[in-house]
Amino acid sequence: MRGGHVVIGYEPNERGTDALALGLLLAGRARARVSVVNVPPSGWPTHTKAAVDAEWVTYLREEAENALEAARRIVRDRAPGQTPPPVGVDYRIHHHRGSGRGLADYAADAGADAIVIGSAPGGPRGHIRMGSTADQLLHGSPVPVLLAPSGYAALSVPRLDRLTLAYLRQPGADRALAFAASLAGRLDLPLRLLTMLIGDAARGGRGVRLREQMLERLRVEGAADLREAVRNVAALPEPDPISVSTEIVAGTSAADALARAEWRTGEVLVCASGQGGPLRRVFLGDMAIDILRASGVPVAFLPRGAAPPSDGRG
Repeated sequence: MRGGHVVIGYEPNERGTDALALGLLLAGRARARVSVVNVPPSGWPTHTKAAVDAEWVTYLREEAENALEAARRIVRDRAPGQTPPPVGVDYRIHHHRGSGRGLADYAADAGADAIVIGSAPGGPRGHIRMGSTADQLLHGSPVPVLLAPSGYAALSVPRLDRLTLAYLRQPGADRALAFAASLAGRLDLPLRLLTMLIGDAARGGRGVRLREQMLERLRVEGAADLREAVRNVAALPEPDPISVSTEIVAGTSAADALARAEWRTGEVLVCASGQGGPLRRVFLGDMAIDILRASGVPVAFLPRGAAPPSDGRG
């Protein structure tokens, strides 16, 4: 997506600041332009006098303008110190009844390449909590959606370091692999393919032995799948990732498995959409939701059928 367009969903609170931090890192690395978009709440759902309704609409507009002014101040403070900075930043108010659907509509109309949002309030620090905005986006966005963990801005991450693709050989895996490899190449980042083996804990000596035997078989199969995936990446058109590495981790849950992997400060975890959703829309399956909640780094979800990102050069 070098030379592309990143939409950052902003509201004047910590989640908005976290979204700005991640979105500016992504756009700077991609040499992309940024649209900071505020989707104000809709008007009263009941019928009121026209004068009262007009006053409410004016109030919402003023609040949205104040929010974008706050975003401008944050961008002025952060963007000059980035190397390189985004190509350009504009600020938009986009009215819609749903904040997530509003961001998706704006991104589709603007031909954007990605949407970035922050975690909903109330979740654990350093992790991602789904709210209504994320729920709407993660079940219907036409472009990749990136979510920043709570408190991401406070980490002052200087740059993106690596993309990690949660890889499992299944229908749609090759397309997700091609997308992640192309994106890593365009961002000049290394790519890691991470396979997670999830299984219930066993009790008793026999149960433990059987579980270990099963995991060993899965490790062998997973290693073979990863070797083939690396070969497939090497056969893809340029640009290539700086490097491609693989890792297999096992755990009793997504959180347990992710905790056993090594993570860099500027890491982004990439997940493919579930197979139950509509083509070319993001759709979360149960495992993807578990990964989202357990991850301590930003997570990017790819729409089903996602084509490799454009380089913006025509």
